Amino acid sequence: MATDQEKQQWPGTFTPNQDSATFSSHDEAVGGHAKDRAGKRELKEEECETELGFAFSEKKKWWILTVIFLVQTSMNFNTSLYSNGLQGISERFSVSEQGARVGAAIYLITYAFGCELWAPWSEEFGRKPILQLSLFLTNLWNLPVVLAPNFGSLLVGRALGGLSTAGGSVTLGMIADLYESDRQQYAVAYIVFSSVGGSVLGPIVGGFVEILAPGQAWKWCIWIQLIFGGAVQLLHLFTVPETRTTIMSK
Repeated sequence: MATDQEKQQWPGTFTPNQDSATFSSHDEAVGGHAKDRAGKRELKEEECETELGFAFSEKKKWWILTVIFLVQTSMNFNTSLYSNGLQGISERFSVSEQGARVGAAIYLITYAFGCELWAPWSEEFGRKPILQLSLFLTNLWNLPVVLAPNFGSLLVGRALGGLSTAGGSVTLGMIADLYESDRQQYAVAYIVFSSVGGSVLGPIVGGFVEILAPGQAWKWCIWIQLIFGGAVQLLHLFTVPETRTTIMSK
């Protein structure tokens, strides 16, 4: 029979005097199947892989990635299309064109904080509701920009729009929901390309807007952002399922 000194050295050792229920609970915890008081246990990813994003068909995965491509494009489209309305904003609010660029700068600055703000929430509540909320708020804050009575209101709308943008922190996180770490390279390249594409698309569309709506170009730049963002939000809502493993395994 173990002495008191030996018990202190080996606290996990079972002795005949231990309560059998205590030993059973300890054994389950060691085996990774710890149960709570209600008799529930945590479901591991490897136990339900067929129900997670990893098990989606390649066709479904690439459709999800394509919608996310459009989501990411719309976010970066908002940052670049604004620049084509600088002359109109300058004339409308009696500020210099250099001053009007503050609207672009403040959006990018708050966008950087927004990416970090939304990321942990998507881990906790799921990718889909967080992206939907982000898209909704980003679209919503276009209204105070296009309807702004003064330049200060426009800047507030741009700042809140940037802060509401989830960006790559969530969209790239979805890749980890669909692919193992050693098979992500093409998906990552695809989504990263959407960031570049969105930035390039803005000036192209903006050039046509300046030609076709010469007095109201700045307003149309904002309205087009809203139209594009709204269409992408609806596409995401109706065609992209939840992919976060902790949510899907519940």
